[in-house]
Amino acid sequence: SGATLVITGEGRLDDESFNGKVVGGVCEIAWSAGVPVAVIAGAIDPDVVIPPHLASTLTKIISLTEMFGPGRAWTEPLSCIRESVPSLLQ
Repeated sequence: SGATLVITGEGRLDDESFNGKVVGGVCEIAWSAGVPVAVIAGAIDPDVVIPPHLASTLTKIISLTEMFGPGRAWTEPLSCIRESVPSLLQ
């Protein structure tokens, strides 16, 4: 309540992310509250299916491996996350 954006994350975003894992739970709560969600993931499964009712809630999904390359994403995740946060707010 009162949040303007929720940021959550996971090592690999895939279909299981929305079946009882933290990302899915956070998205459900934010959706219920009408708050947008941004996800920072180490990698994103290209076949991931976002549940239809959550599609409008997920305003941004970032893949660290796409932004920084797999080597840096997996060896320097904290610095990659810090560098990616400003793009969530654009």
